[in-house]
Amino acid sequence: MKKFVSRIFLCLFLVSLTSCCRVLEKQTKAMSITAYALKDSVEFGRYDLADKYADQLIRLATPPLPEERIIINPLTE
Repeated sequence: MKKFVSRIFLCLFLVSLTSCCRVLEKQTKAMSITAYALKDSVEFGRYDLADKYADQLIRLATPPLPEERIIINPLTE
């Protein structure tokens, strides 16, 4: 009985692991598409679209730690 229960838990773990990998794969693909759309928007001077893609990218990504964040200073004050 103990072996049966442990096998059931092992199977459930493996199924949850594969579904988690699919979610990460879809999230990575979405982030890649959005990052390239953002790059192309800035490259072609479409800043109206770049703002939209940047917001999408921020929603998909996990925020960095405060010490890892890149500080951007404005050109004019």
